[in-house]
Amino acid sequence: MSCAKHNETAGHGTGPIDEHARFCAEIANGLHALAQPLSILRAAMEMIPVSEKTARRRYLDVAEQQMDRTSRLFFSLQCLVASELEPANCAHFDLWELMAPMIEDRKHALRALGIGIAASRPDLPQPVCADAGRAQQAIAALLDIAASNSSPGDRIELKASQSGEFVEFTVSGADNEAGRMSSTDRLNLAVAKRHILSQKGAFDFCEDPFRVSFTLPAGESGAQAGAENLCSASAD
Repeated sequence: MSCAKHNETAGHGTGPIDEHARFCAEIANGLHALAQPLSILRAAMEMIPVSEKTARRRYLDVAEQQMDRTSRLFFSLQCLVASELEPANCAHFDLWELMAPMIEDRKHALRALGIGIAASRPDLPQPVCADAGRAQQAIAALLDIAASNSSPGDRIELKASQSGEFVEFTVSGADNEAGRMSSTDRLNLAVAKRHILSQKGAFDFCEDPFRVSFTLPAGESGAQAGAENLCSASAD
């Protein structure tokens, strides 16, 4: 069992050159992930006009699936670039209220694959002060990565807790073979990481066994938040 681990905190990189190289590598990986669906799509489109009528529907279905896959990968690349170039739009919100619908949406599909998902409502005395859209995309990406690297009988566990001025979220899965993650998984992981770092959070990843945890700043609760519900964050 090996642990490929990465720990990062916003504003504490190894330097502008290394960070630029890392970002370029993430973009290159995303373009690599696009190559497969585009190749399959091209092959399917070439077969449609020369196939028997009964086979055309099958190639059309393949083309539709790969177009959807390509669209999702383009969206991930857009998110990756946006989180690097645009500042986070932060406000106070309840992390559990954000998480719960995503968990419920995935339970049925995962159950059909023999994969469990476990999460209980956390005791979070304060909301988080973050960009809800980016936090939602990050959590969704991590859930999808955990699912794609799970097998029947595995269970994905989600936890959230507050410690001091930060709220920590963790998603963990089963033991994983080193290098099993696909280029699509790594693109989504990069998106999740940059989304979190862009709003003054910290990000920690272990590949085997699969485990990702990140922190977001805790905001003021109740009357403390006042009428002004916005908080500032800078894209690092």
